[in-house]
Amino acid sequence: MRVEITGRYALFSRPEMRAERFSYEVPTPSAINGILKCIYWKPEMQYHINKIYVLNRPRFASVTTNSLIRKGSIKPGGKCEYGSHDTTPRTMQVLKDVRYVVDFAISATGTATSEDDSTEKHVAIFTRRASRGQNFREPTLGVKEFPCEVRLMDDDEKIPVSENFGERVLGRMLHHIDYVENDPVPVFYNPIMRNGMIDVNESQEGYVSEGWLFQNLVGYYDRMKDRYDLPVFGYSNAKVHYEAVINEEGELKAFRPLLVTEKGKVAPVIMSVPDAAIRTSNDAPNFLWDNESYVLGMGKSGDIRKGLFKNKIKAVMEGSDLKEIKAVLSFLTDYTYEDYGDMIEPYLTTSKGENTLGGNIVFRLDGEDEFIHNLPSVKEKWEDYFYANLTGKKGRCIITGEEDYITDIHPLIKGVAGSSGMAKLVSIDGEATAFEYRNLKGMDNSPFGRKTTHKYSVVLNWLLSNLDHKVDVKKESFIFWTENDNEALLENLQKVLGKPFANEHPEDEIPLGEKFYIAGLKASTKGRLYVAHYQDFIYGQSKEILQEFLARIASCYEDSKIKPCFEMMERWEETLGYEENIKSRAYLLGGLLACIEKAQKDAVTSTRNAGTQTISDKYIRRASETPAAVFPELLRMAQIYTNKVDYGMKRRIADLLSLLNQLAEPFPTRLVGSEKCEFFSGYYITNSELYIRREKKEETDNE
Repeated sequence: MRVEITGRYALFSRPEMRAERFSYEVPTPSAINGILKCIYWKPEMQYHINKIYVLNRPRFASVTTNSLIRKGSIKPGGKCEYGSHDTTPRTMQVLKDVRYVVDFAISATGTATSEDDSTEKHVAIFTRRASRGQNFREPTLGVKEFPCEVRLMDDDEKIPVSENFGERVLGRMLHHIDYVENDPVPVFYNPIMRNGMIDVNESQEGYVSEGWLFQNLVGYYDRMKDRYDLPVFGYSNAKVHYEAVINEEGELKAFRPLLVTEKGKVAPVIMSVPDAAIRTSNDAPNFLWDNESYVLGMGKSGDIRKGLFKNKIKAVMEGSDLKEIKAVLSFLTDYTYEDYGDMIEPYLTTSKGENTLGGNIVFRLDGEDEFIHNLPSVKEKWEDYFYANLTGKKGRCIITGEEDYITDIHPLIKGVAGSSGMAKLVSIDGEATAFEYRNLKGMDNSPFGRKTTHKYSVVLNWLLSNLDHKVDVKKESFIFWTENDNEALLENLQKVLGKPFANEHPEDEIPLGEKFYIAGLKASTKGRLYVAHYQDFIYGQSKEILQEFLARIASCYEDSKIKPCFEMMERWEETLGYEENIKSRAYLLGGLLACIEKAQKDAVTSTRNAGTQTISDKYIRRASETPAAVFPELLRMAQIYTNKVDYGMKRRIADLLSLLNQLAEPFPTRLVGSEKCEFFSGYYITNSELYIRREKKEETDNE
């Protein structure tokens, strides 16, 4: 049996992103099962989902809602009341314009109480109800806000051709919830989509490194940890500003910054150190590195923190007689920072009425080159201590499927534009009872293994701190990486995303088939981040997908100082052997808007001033979405402008109109997907051509 399912929006929520939800690219078998049960279901029968055909390419849209974070309280009279403190803004990344064909079967469960309760009976009832459009409750696509239409297909009806070509590994996905003695147990599988078809009964064995954002970040860590010296589990990268050089008796011989800029300012050095302690409102020391409060005892709580720092070293190095550790303990016991004021004073600053160094400090023994925390014997002791003190619940990681300690608090992610500096990508407020499910509270709903958490957070922070992998556009940070970090491809991606002064490598240096990934991160409320955009591509096979992605993020660049380089993208794609005509209908419409705007600027002198609104500022979004509704007014204005000042712009507009009139529908009602990207390509390329200086153009012609 087969049904066709269509809908405007769908949200098959990824369980790893509970607060700021992001949909799977395809429906889960349990979601399809729920849709079929809306039409007909009895305890004596069950559905078996065999295949899911994804006909439309997955396209995303962003929806912001004001959602509840806690259950409402029942007031006298049975009313459930909510206050403003019970809600919070949440952003959902949902699928739009979805279309699926589902191949399924119906079987009996063996619990029938009458002889005529057969499989054939249930098949006949379902067929009758589905053909008439009957249902017990409205079928929805993932959540109740997104209804769908279900059509029973004829046995001889052919399945339409899917827009999804090739083989795609979808990663670890939810299959269904198994209720064992009323205790819900999620069951996952690793599906593969081949030319739009997913065989639900097929699942890759073991851990799959490809999939969505977290799996791709973990896979990138595993491939690149040695190449970029990424810290292993138990260590983290930290900014260290100073080194304290001590002798074997613990005397401070030198105190100096690790890096000083040309202007004489102290700058940090990123280095691998023993894993940082998680600090909320409590004092928690790091091991053999920390700020001046813990290492030197400075500030109001300095004495207490210095004692905690010393005790941490004793606990980790218990039973060790290393001279380096003895020297550090002697320094912490016998000396205070006042004893070496002349060494420290040049680097002191004042903050909130207290002296501070404003940076972390590491130790080195006089005459040795290696920092004490990097000595092999010290690292061995630290790793034994770290693994012996792992505590908490054990469970199955939602990303890898491996048994591990479950993360209670996720690390802070730094460097996202528009955030307060530090925020969490995975976080659920402990008081947010609306996220509870079957007594699972907080992060129990999204069980990340400690090793997985370490890998994704290390990579994410590294990408956000590396300018070769990041472009900030207003309040969104775009990070990008490739399967093997091909340098030419990375620099091309910088250029496409609009990074100024990015170098340009010859395209033949990029191997066809190289995978690359682009993610856009934004700051939400309560110190959370959310994934605003995410897509993976294959170089040489993803032109339309890349066009749609750039068209979707084009609104991020409005009023921004930088612009996406659509010209670069078109030239890049041309080198891959695509034969599509660059001057498509959408491209010509974009060029037409650029010409009308140029005519306006020449005719109305006030538009040349900074801050004055032009035609594109007012109409570009509507023109790129609904040309038929906007261009009649734009062409009327173009007539006015060219009558005032005309030096050939009227002829150029007429040429574009002539090309458009050769098409069946020159001004379509709506542009979608890749057409929007072609529209912006036409606008930006034509706009840049119109403003080339005459002398520069003459030089080009002479060459």
